[in-house]
Amino acid sequence: MSSMVGCNDDEIAENSSSLRGIKEKDTIGRDVAVLRTLLSMTQQQMADVMLLSRITLSKLENGDEGKTMAADTAFRIYYLASEVLRNSSFTEFVRERAACLRDRVENELLAPKREEI
Repeated sequence: MSSMVGCNDDEIAENSSSLRGIKEKDTIGRDVAVLRTLLSMTQQQMADVMLLSRITLSKLENGDEGKTMAADTAFRIYYLASEVLRNSSFTEFVRERAACLRDRVENELLAPKREEI
C-alpha cells in the first residue's frame, strides 16, 4: 500500500477551481466525485466506464452508499483508480488523487477487519 501523502483537502482546493461544487463531506464517494471531475468526465461517462448506472454513481458520490457499499462497486472503484494511477499521461496531481482513492477503498472496504480474521 502506498502512503496517503498528498491526500488532504487543502491540496485539492489549491489545484482545481472546478472542484468547488463537490460536497465537503469526507467520503469515498466524494473522492470518486473529485477524481471524476479531475478527469473531466460526466457522471454518465464515469458510470459507463465503471459499468454502473448513473443513478448508482450519483448515490455513491452523494454518500448514500457508505460502509454498506457492494463489494463489486468497491472493486470497480479500486480498479479504476489503479488504472488512472498507472497511466502516465495524467498529471501527477490526478495520479496522486487516484492513489489516495485506491488506498482508501483498500483500507476502508476491501481489507479484512481484525475481527473477521
